[in-house]
Amino acid sequence: MPVYKGGPVGTDTLHFIHRCPDKIEGGIELTNGIYWGGDFETVKTLVNNFQVTTADVRFFIGYSGWTEGQLDNEILEDSWMVTADFDHDLLFSDKEEGLWKQTVISLGQRYAHIANFPENPALN
Repeated sequence: MPVYKGGPVGTDTLHFIHRCPDKIEGGIELTNGIYWGGDFETVKTLVNNFQVTTADVRFFIGYSGWTEGQLDNEILEDSWMVTADFDHDLLFSDKEEGLWKQTVISLGQRYAHIANFPENPALN
């Protein structure tokens, strides 16, 4: 199974999200049906026995973190696109090409103008 770059904090740690709480106990629900973490020994067994796929679980090295109040301030400054109304299947999509664009389009009209921005604006 692929391991994605999370970071930039704790790049020596492995994290995972999943949508199978019936198989992986102990996860914290982040949003409707998407969980972070859980019993890692169970995850290893499920992966090794081909009982979960990339459609169920995603692994990341590192995580993002903020100081107290930092994220709230960045959201108020419109530095982040925030919504609870998105296509959860995009998180587990194997179609990585164009994933960012698909995700932005799914956020609706407010963000439509940036859907065609280059992935790296510095290359524009």
